Amino acid sequence: FDGSGTLFGADIFSNELLTIDTNTGNATSVGPFGAGLLQVRGLAFDINNGTLFGVDRISDQLITINTSTGAATAVGPLVIRDEVRALAFDISSGTLYGTDDQSDELLTIDTSTGTATVVGGVNLPGDQGINGLAFRNQASNNVIPEPSSLALLGIGGLALAGYGWRRKRSV
Repeated sequence: FDGSGTLFGADIFSNELLTIDTNTGNATSVGPFGAGLLQVRGLAFDINNGTLFGVDRISDQLITINTSTGAATAVGPLVIRDEVRALAFDISSGTLYGTDDQSDELLTIDTSTGTATVVGGVNLPGDQGINGLAFRNQASNNVIPEPSSLALLGIGGLALAGYGWRRKRSV
């Protein structure tokens, strides 16, 4: 999802960016990724910078995708990985994460160079791989004081001010 609630998808057969209607499931083509990109997977949106990232499995590159046209631009090779499929962007730290389906490792990916760094193995039993990542809606984690908490804080502040004023008058 982008900041306005648009859900994006990647069609690996037609090599194009899609928007997906969350009420009906209907997909609409935005446009092709462009020449040389054959299997774009693992989309993640950086809501802070308005950037849609993806990974091209064949060229082994991190890409950015224009959400208006679908055109992709290579950021750089992932270097040490060849099966990155899942991406998720942590808006609180500005970190792009991915998973390598072959080695079952969690990765961080430098959004300016594309270079992937191993965080560690995910230790799945048998021959399994992670094909999806997601962060919980981080906006819902922000603590916003309820009105009664603000009122108590205000009353406490007034009480302290009154105490200081009375103490000053008695001296």
